[in-house]
Amino acid sequence: MGNSRRSRLDVPVISMAKSRNGLTAVGLSVLGAFLILLAFTTKSWLVTDGKLEHPKFERIGLWVVCFKEFEDSHHWYDTRFHSCWWVFEEEYYIIYDILFKGFYIATQFWFSACVLLTVFGLFYTTLYMYLNRAYERYVQILFTAGILYIAAAICSTIALIIFGIDGDSRVWMPHWEHNDIGWSYGVAVAGTIALYVSGVLYIINNFYEDDNVTVAHWRRAVEAVDRAFRDGHLCMFLGLQPTQPIHKPGPASRACSEAVTLSDNPIVINQLGLNSLADRWTANLFSKFASNVTKFMFDDNNHSTYIIMKKRSLAGNVALGLYVLALVFVFISFFSTSWLVSDGRITGAKLESFGLWTHCFRSLPDPNDPAERRFFVGCHWIFDPFTKGYDEIKGFLLPFYIVATQFFYTIAFLGTLVSAVGSSMFLLCCTPDEKRFIQITFALGITLIVSGVCAAIAVLIFALFANRPGWMPGHDNNFFGWAFGVAIASFFALLASGAFYLVETNIQVKKRKYLKESQTKFDMESKG
Repeated sequence: MGNSRRSRLDVPVISMAKSRNGLTAVGLSVLGAFLILLAFTTKSWLVTDGKLEHPKFERIGLWVVCFKEFEDSHHWYDTRFHSCWWVFEEEYYIIYDILFKGFYIATQFWFSACVLLTVFGLFYTTLYMYLNRAYERYVQILFTAGILYIAAAICSTIALIIFGIDGDSRVWMPHWEHNDIGWSYGVAVAGTIALYVSGVLYIINNFYEDDNVTVAHWRRAVEAVDRAFRDGHLCMFLGLQPTQPIHKPGPASRACSEAVTLSDNPIVINQLGLNSLADRWTANLFSKFASNVTKFMFDDNNHSTYIIMKKRSLAGNVALGLYVLALVFVFISFFSTSWLVSDGRITGAKLESFGLWTHCFRSLPDPNDPAERRFFVGCHWIFDPFTKGYDEIKGFLLPFYIVATQFFYTIAFLGTLVSAVGSSMFLLCCTPDEKRFIQITFALGITLIVSGVCAAIAVLIFALFANRPGWMPGHDNNFFGWAFGVAIASFFALLASGAFYLVETNIQVKKRKYLKESQTKFDMESKG
């Protein structure tokens, strides 16, 4: 709100009308939700191009697949699949390994999360439309709606990237060279853009409403505070020296000789005489108001100057949300086994999937045995002490670039884990009034940025060296897996979260500087 001098009569009245930004955000959010739900329920994410006379595959969505004379390419069962079926249909169990590739499951997961967040966002949109600015949580509703829609758009973006990379590749549906991305995918892209824009507009409208509603929310409470200061009640209760002798309540100007810090204390409220107010709601409102007011100062004309310090700015809330997202991404990619995967359609593939700490093989011959008398099958921890001979091939499994990837991404993992402590303090127990608040946000910002840089280095090293010829067998049929994509998303989220924490630090530094300058100016005016 800033440090402005205004009389009790200058407090604005609450307006009931919705702003243009708010109405635009509502329209875009409804449109985006419709498009997302349409993409979620339709079956044209991947379609055949129609150039084949007898295509075995026709189209597939997130939950429905359409085949035509399709047979299992690995095992020639007597069963042939026709028409469109739900992907979890019991008859499909014999081709689950074909249908449910890792990227397809990841697409279903992230887009389902998008739909769930969008539905929650529609709930808050409905609240926004039916409530007015007089409602206590009006601004929080706007901010929550914006965060939900942006989070939904981010989840949808991840799903679209994963499906866009692998959905039209040769690792999945038959006749891949005749398969194209379908219109449902395009609808999902359009819906995601609409959600991004609507989320940003909700947050912008949150700023607008916050500036225009905050003072109006406390209108009657401020009047009670002004009366209390004029009557000298607060000065006497807090043991401060009034600048003028206190006589019987009257029109004479009263002020305390130093700034007063208020707390949410029912005794203070009673001493102020608020228990005698006709409206009990005003007393409760003042209690909340007093807990958020940092300084009260009065000029010679008895006009109050007050500064309301919020617990966190928008930048801090965004930083916290991005950190939670980064934490999920880092944990998933750190422990998953799908950084590098083999083409599932190749029956003789020796590699199944490869992660930072666990490797899965179909039939990997011992690279130290030219006669190939020993093979490794299944998934093994890199430090597996039980599989005979596995420790002897560590040199093959861990070349320098894999060790470097493990090293840098482990630093990112530890930095993200340590930041959980600081983020918990930031969320639960630290406010801008705390002495170490700025140091905490600054440390969080630096830690997360360093973690993001380390994650980016790890991803870059893996991308440059991991899928080159001469290492894992079947190089021509190996691809970067979905976990690698999550790792890419993780360093973006880490860098963004760290940047927003530093923005929060800068905001709070400026607020403290401004408050200090205002207090100094008030002291000089009082002495003058």
